[in-house]
Amino acid sequence: MNYLISSASYRLLEEEINKIVGNEKNVFRYDLNYITLEELIEEASYFSLFEEKKYIIVKSAENLFNSKNKTGFPKLEKYFLEPNTYTTIIFTSEVKIDEKTNLSKIFKDNNNKIITIKNLTIKEIYAKLEEFFKKDKYIIDSKSLYYIINNSLNNYDLSYNNALKIKLYYQDNKQILYKDVVELASCGLEDNSFKFVEAVIKKDIKLSFKTLNDLLLNKIDVSVLLALLIREYKLMLQVFTLEKENMRKDEMAKTMHLQGWQLDKIIANNYNYREDEIWELLDKIRIADEQTKLGKINQNLAIEMFILAL
Repeated sequence: MNYLISSASYRLLEEEINKIVGNEKNVFRYDLNYITLEELIEEASYFSLFEEKKYIIVKSAENLFNSKNKTGFPKLEKYFLEPNTYTTIIFTSEVKIDEKTNLSKIFKDNNNKIITIKNLTIKEIYAKLEEFFKKDKYIIDSKSLYYIINNSLNNYDLSYNNALKIKLYYQDNKQILYKDVVELASCGLEDNSFKFVEAVIKKDIKLSFKTLNDLLLNKIDVSVLLALLIREYKLMLQVFTLEKENMRKDEMAKTMHLQGWQLDKIIANNYNYREDEIWELLDKIRIADEQTKLGKINQNLAIEMFILAL
């Protein structure tokens, strides 16, 4: 069986992949922006002499499954009809998959599984964070947990990153104090953080650099700003997808767990972008984030270069 998983959350995608892959070691990762279909099919079709199971995780699946290409993808469609039983392909997408396209139907009709992961509610994020701390015997109260969530914009990925930062700070000390949580997770709701994201989205270079400099003077963690930008671009893409489904605004707000004014702001911002343009920006900022984490480029320089590229 192959899988097609969609979620706006990188963390939830990875958790779902881990459920499927488990402790298997023969795992390969590819991105459809950087690999051809022919290369993917060749890799999936390859039979090991030792009949080993193989898992192929493929990013950017929306490039295929949301495509209205009338000619279809005959080589991939043929593979779904005659798959390599020793290979499991896990396609992933950060936007909702259109299950009405021809490829989606062929995929589903051939004993493959489509999984759509909804955004977590505050209650669900709370439960996950509580378990995250509990499994390593950290003691944290509900006030602290809600502070992390609220200051992470009710976003699971940002909440997880803040929780990880707190756990690393405490290390062997298991009693987490509220005052330290406020200190470590305080950047989420700072006005300048929102002003910075809004300026970047509006492509206001001058204001972007001004607010960035203010934030850097206050020693904000640049990875948080990158995460906030990634989140905003993902929300914009999700709105594009839901609009194609002719979903009403009230239904969109409920699906995305947003207030009406938040959704209105995203819709207004989308007027200034093409969908493929957002994908390009999202790709650039992910690369910048990855390079900073690998130590290949200075964080400040990475985000400044991204702004200049706007």
